[in-house]
Amino acid sequence: MKFMEVTATHFGPFRGDTLHLAPGFTVVHGPNESGKSTWAAALFAVLAGRRRAPGRGTGVEAQFRKRHQPWRGSRWQVGATIALDSGDTLDVTQDLVGGTTAIVPAGAERALGRKELEERFGLTHTDWADIDVGELFGLSRETLRSIIFVPQADILRVLQDAKKLQEFIQRAATTESLDVTAHQVLEKLKDEASTRVGSESIGQRPLRRTLAELEEAKKATYALRAARDELRLTAARVSGLRGDEERARAELERVRVLQVWAEADALEQRLAKVRGYDEQLAGLASIGEPAADDLVERLRAALNGFLNRDALPEEPPGPSADELREQLAELPEMPEGDTAPDPAVRGLWEALNRVTSSLDSREDLDHAAPAEGTLPDASSDELREFATQVRAARPVWDATHDEDESRLRDQYDHDLAQHARDLLAWQERSASQEEAMRRYTVAKERYDAERVTYEQEVAAFRGRQPVDGGPGRRASDQYARSSAGPSLWLLIAGGVLVVIGLLMLLLDPVIGGAGAAVGVAVLVAGLVMRGRRPARVADPSSGTPSAQDPPVAPTPPEVPIFQHPGDKPREPVISDRVDDIVRRRDAWQRAASEFDQRRVELTTLLGDRGLPIDPNELEGLARRIDEREGAKKLADEQREEIARLRVEVGDAAHRLVDALRAKGPLDVANPRDAREADAAYRRYEEACAERAVVAREAQRREELTRTLEIREQADQAYREAVGRDAARAEAVVAAAREVDADTGDDPDQAAGKLEDWLGAQNRAREARHVRDNVLSLREQQLDGATTAELEEQLTTLTSGLGERPEHLPSEVDELVAGAAKAVEDAATERAGAEGELARLRRSEGDLAQAVEAEAALSREKSSLEELKSILDLVAGDLEVAQQEAHRNISPVLERAIRGRLPLVTQGRYQDVRVKAETLAVELLDPSGTWRDAALLSQGTTEQTYLLLRLALVENLGTDEAMPLILDDVTVQCDAARTVALLDLLHEVSKERQVVLFSQETGVRAWAREKLADPQDRLIELEGPVPGRR
Repeated sequence: MKFMEVTATHFGPFRGDTLHLAPGFTVVHGPNESGKSTWAAALFAVLAGRRRAPGRGTGVEAQFRKRHQPWRGSRWQVGATIALDSGDTLDVTQDLVGGTTAIVPAGAERALGRKELEERFGLTHTDWADIDVGELFGLSRETLRSIIFVPQADILRVLQDAKKLQEFIQRAATTESLDVTAHQVLEKLKDEASTRVGSESIGQRPLRRTLAELEEAKKATYALRAARDELRLTAARVSGLRGDEERARAELERVRVLQVWAEADALEQRLAKVRGYDEQLAGLASIGEPAADDLVERLRAALNGFLNRDALPEEPPGPSADELREQLAELPEMPEGDTAPDPAVRGLWEALNRVTSSLDSREDLDHAAPAEGTLPDASSDELREFATQVRAARPVWDATHDEDESRLRDQYDHDLAQHARDLLAWQERSASQEEAMRRYTVAKERYDAERVTYEQEVAAFRGRQPVDGGPGRRASDQYARSSAGPSLWLLIAGGVLVVIGLLMLLLDPVIGGAGAAVGVAVLVAGLVMRGRRPARVADPSSGTPSAQDPPVAPTPPEVPIFQHPGDKPREPVISDRVDDIVRRRDAWQRAASEFDQRRVELTTLLGDRGLPIDPNELEGLARRIDEREGAKKLADEQREEIARLRVEVGDAAHRLVDALRAKGPLDVANPRDAREADAAYRRYEEACAERAVVAREAQRREELTRTLEIREQADQAYREAVGRDAARAEAVVAAAREVDADTGDDPDQAAGKLEDWLGAQNRAREARHVRDNVLSLREQQLDGATTAELEEQLTTLTSGLGERPEHLPSEVDELVAGAAKAVEDAATERAGAEGELARLRRSEGDLAQAVEAEAALSREKSSLEELKSILDLVAGDLEVAQQEAHRNISPVLERAIRGRLPLVTQGRYQDVRVKAETLAVELLDPSGTWRDAALLSQGTTEQTYLLLRLALVENLGTDEAMPLILDDVTVQCDAARTVALLDLLHEVSKERQVVLFSQETGVRAWAREKLADPQDRLIELEGPVPGRR
């Protein structure tokens, strides 16, 4: 099968773009964001389509949808033209929105229907609109993604999907294509176990359903037994409650008699209280009535005002108000001017003192210039430079450099001799590899010719067969690709089906009998095919096959194991250290010669100028010259500083005088004279001190004014208190006269008389209040009746009660209420128990029937568990057979990888091991140690698993030679391995189509050199796709 072209109708950034592919090797090159990965995804979508099942799908499907949906518009569609190995051409259109597929043969006007797909490809499908094109060739979506398509940075996906590929791995383990594999039988056993038995905890299969029903039956039996026990207990409880109710009623009658005696006692107590109240009223009849309330209150207020009056205050002490007024008149007025020196003026005076002190300290120093001495006519810097030159040391050569040079030259001579020997060995290995490649090329060409002849014979053989276009043609095609007889799989499948059929007889006789019959038929077919195998194997030497037997396919030549000769030895070069030593020696010789010449010139110059040759003496002369120049400079600076300070003193004195004049008149002859300015400031300070004394006296005016105001207020309060005391005395005397108390004008005697009168009024009021209370209590006890009526009621209560009890409880009403409540509760509880007993008798179930149902479910559970153990035993035997299949496929995969491994790894790894159950790969390194390929460098890992994918593609056992779609698989390869891998893919493309997407310039350069139409093609995409988000 080959892609002729793919059209992105509405796919990702593309809209109606088409990519034409070559039948052999196609390299699609382009920069980043040019759409390479999108084209690769479009090829995958053509074969895999998109599932129509409800829901969001898997994470991989969601990511595919998110990355490749059209950037604009709602349509999502991709199509392609596919050429089959039989020569037929199909136009495939995938509607990825609705998940539908249209397959149109070349020249037809409509898509193939269900019946045509069944007849042409031998398919059976439940939803023909959702068919994957890969299923036409026996491949699922997962297989396409794991083997055929290698997305960018996803070479190791084959490890993740190893379990999903087991069916195809087992088909490759045999030399013929069978309709059943151990993987399929195991899946059938698991399906039957799931359908007929199921899990104990998941789903609603028979085992879990039976366990649930058994649990419910046990619960029902337990509930019925518990209900019968509860019925017995409830009947006994009803009998006990009836006795409790009778005892409660007897207790109620007893406490009611006590309640009547308690009422009689209460009535006797009421009569006794009424008689006592009558006696109290007779004793209060002699007390008179009190005076009017308003009179009593007015007189009490007058008395309280006199008794509660405040004591007379003392006359205010201290100077009188007149004396304070005289002191205010004698105080002086506030003086004008500063009472303390202004801080700004004092700051100017202090500044004058500071600058005057600095001037005095400078004038005391010695400003004479130093005496001239006998010194050379040269500067100090020049003398120091002469001293530095005299001290300079002559350059020295390191003798170890000569030893290093001699050693490195000897090593170079040795490397030259070794290079000659290595070059000769490399030339011999290269010649051996070229000869092995030539022999393989000759064998491959012979195989290609035999293959062409074989395909012609197959076409002729098909022409002689009945034209049914259905499963018969598929069987002949599969048999034509096989080169040996049937394996043991038909016998294994038949045996398993017989066992399953016998087991099914226990549950369903019809299905079990049919399964056993099919198993026997498969066993017979396996025995017949095994019996026919020797005649078919011996036939190739006889010449032409019979008309009923398909031709035998030629055996491809085995790819030789190439031992890569390695890189060509490079000619050694002498060490750069030798040239460096030579340069250093030349530089030293020049430096030493220049130093000697400069030393002679320096000695002559010092002698001509009369300077010493000793560097210490030169430095001493330089220091003396610096000291002389420094002394001169210091004297000049001192004189300049004194002149500047004198100007500053005059300025400071002038500023101080100006500030003092602003404060008042000032007598100063020379404002720039520091002494006159200082004297003027001192006079200013003395005047401030005098004004401060006067100001302190003037400030007493406010205090004396406040004191005078306080004295006047105290005199007024004293006069008001004396007036209030006299008014209260007059009021109490007038109040005494109102009650006819003759006390004269003495207020104290009048207050005493008032107190006696008010006491008598209080006693009269208390007597009236007691009489009113007694009358009220008497009426409460009589409660509208007379004394005679109460006595008659008492006689009526006590008649017929019998003997009076010796002791009556204090809370007899509570006892009666409690006894009544006990009777009511007992009756309620007894009625409830009788209702519960009636309900239990109505709801009592059939306990015997429940026990029988539980026993039947227990037997069904045992049968299902026995069936599950038998199916598990058969599955275990099949897993052993599956492991045998893995042992058969591993050598096939290892042989396919081993012949190509040295080419792509530059001869570093020579052997390989493959675990078919996990597809893990191990490589043999040069030290003889097996290494896990997934743990090697990223480049080596991806190259190894790419070879595994090639091996799987070549041994898929499908009707068609499936293409290989690769996206940037050389990213982790160096230049040499990239070329080797491209050469290998080019060789593979002679048998199946290979499409490689890449953005590497090295791949493009190789393709430009090696690929040519029409068999191969290089497609160069332009820059980023327009409109990229």
